[in-house]
Amino acid sequence: MRRKIVAILSGIMVFAEATAQGDGGRYGGASALERAQLPKYCYAYHVDKKYAGHPEYDIPRSCGPYMNHLCEGLIHLIRAQKATVPVNQRRANAEAAVGTVQTALNSMNRECPIRADVEAALARARVVWAGLR
Repeated sequence: MRRKIVAILSGIMVFAEATAQGDGGRYGGASALERAQLPKYCYAYHVDKKYAGHPEYDIPRSCGPYMNHLCEGLIHLIRAQKATVPVNQRRANAEAAVGTVQTALNSMNRECPIRADVEAALARARVVWAGLR
């Protein structure tokens, strides 16, 4: 019975990994599984273009320039935490997450309403990266 459960779970993981390979250039190259883990303010660019123009699904303009790096960094962070990916790729994704989220934070205006989220994402990325070095 236990082998059957392990086989079924392994099959599900293989299927999930196959469907999570990404959509090429569509939606920033994020897979459906990765997009599902993003905060709502990343939806306009990374989930579906139908969300464009809806304030709750886009990063507020008051945050400033280079904020596109934030959602890209979050995707790198998601990939860095994926146990099925080789450690060298996870490490590279964690390093990229730190760099891209830091870029967003450095250019962010002080009054940005998602500033706390960005600071928390940077802290998570640094912890993940440190754990993979």
